[in-house]
Amino acid sequence: MIFLKRFLFVIATGILLYFMGAILIFGFGWIVWFLGSEQLMSINISENEVWKISRITYASVMIPQTLMGLYILLPLGTQDNFKEAAVATGYSMLLATDGLAKAALVGIGVYFFIEAISL
Repeated sequence: MIFLKRFLFVIATGILLYFMGAILIFGFGWIVWFLGSEQLMSINISENEVWKISRITYASVMIPQTLMGLYILLPLGTQDNFKEAAVATGYSMLLATDGLAKAALVGIGVYFFIEAISL
């Protein structure tokens, strides 16, 4: 029963979010085309390209909503495992980029030191 409630909640909110996203993004695309069609045509952007960009924007905005809906449907134990994996991945990426940044700064410092000595 809990799964059915969660499933219906995800479906209902998902449909609502998709409609709201479509109204906002395609409405914005229509306003951009209506107000700026002359400028867009002057730089060789057609109406099809404007709607193509709007569709790409809609897809990229709605993908996280879909993934969150699927995440809510997972059992709580699996959600906890995902949270722990996300924290571990983020921490390891932070440590890796920190090490790379320090190595780059040391490399730049060595380069400047060698340039200063060679003068």
